[in-house]
Amino acid sequence: MIKKKIRYRDNDIYSLSESKRFFIINDNYKGLVLYDLNFNFIKKISISEELLIYELYTSKIDDKIVIFDGEHQKLYILDLYLESNIVSIDRDEIFLNYFKSCKNSFMLRDNKFEYQFSFDTGQEVSRIQYKYEHILSMNENKILIEKNNKLYIIKDKSESYLDKIYIDDVFYIISKNYLITFNEECLFVELKKFRKQIISINPNYLLRKVLINDDILTILMDSKNNEKSVIFQLDLFEILTNKKTIPIELY
Repeated sequence: MIKKKIRYRDNDIYSLSESKRFFIINDNYKGLVLYDLNFNFIKKISISEELLIYELYTSKIDDKIVIFDGEHQKLYILDLYLESNIVSIDRDEIFLNYFKSCKNSFMLRDNKFEYQFSFDTGQEVSRIQYKYEHILSMNENKILIEKNNKLYIIKDKSESYLDKIYIDDVFYIISKNYLITFNEECLFVELKKFRKQIISINPNYLLRKVLINDDILTILMDSKNNEKSVIFQLDLFEILTNKKTIPIELY
């Protein structure tokens, strides 16, 4: 069932994201490590001697990324494919998990405003006040929100109820065909009338991050007691046709 697996030591991996051509992880607390979509190592990128990634904003339409370091009140902007210079700007806002990317600009939100920034310079282009939404997950086409403890999908400016109750202590991932929920101990796929646990995790390990692209899950796990991490991929369609929950081990 496991399609690919990469093991790590001596790197406190806490961030994992995907752009058009790359998988991106943090390189401890100083930069990024890039892999191609087959998980072949590409290179390391130094960002700062004290980097703490609150949000790593990416889009599958290109390889422009934005890093929000809330600890040091910084935004870092760069194009991974063109190997552009890193633009660093100081910001006082606490940005949320909202990101939209256009050709020459991108949008971020805090609790009150939506900001538009230039990709080239980092300059703020505009800001508009908006009605706050509790966004749980988003992709290029859909946004999953919570409202009154219920789940809704926003697509093409229309809102539809998912007929599911919001669970406070899990993370949500929305894709074209699936809704995934997970915490540090288990991972579920949410189907129309029920939820199915698709992997079980050894209690010595923690589930940190989950990505989904079509039917492929990319999962980051690490051990509780030492600096060992693993990133692996699973075929979700294969898992759903298997009646058993898959046990996952790190090593």
